[in-house]
Amino acid sequence: MASRRVYLAPANITKDKYERWFGKSNKVKSAERSPLNEIREVKTIMAIKLRPLADRVIVKQSDAEEKTASGILLPDSAKEKPTKGKVISVGPGKFDDNGKRMELGVRAGDTVYYGKYSGTDVEVDGQKFVILRETDILGVLE
Repeated sequence: MASRRVYLAPANITKDKYERWFGKSNKVKSAERSPLNEIREVKTIMAIKLRPLADRVIVKQSDAEEKTASGILLPDSAKEKPTKGKVISVGPGKFDDNGKRMELGVRAGDTVYYGKYSGTDVEVDGQKFVILRETDILGVLE
């Protein structure tokens, strides 16, 4: 399966300038998700009043699989907790021995995999999120 790279643009960039930089035409197919739409989605979700501290990361879980690979529909009781999600917000990082902040390896908008039982599930304004430490993240999907 081919991976998809998402480019995050600064908030003050116009759509025309972004499309010129990355060689896209002005006509974007409606079925195609552009990186600008994903940026808007992340900004909309970030409007919540939840801010991570230290080396913590807020992740929006992806939906649980409803079908197996062979096409069998799963009931709600048989669905497993998702281990993939999109990073919504990251903390400033924890302090090292010299008192300086260490930068986190993930950024808002990254798709990450994390442990099945790691993190704390929270619900804010009807949306479900997981708060994880950076060390609980297993990998970043590129």
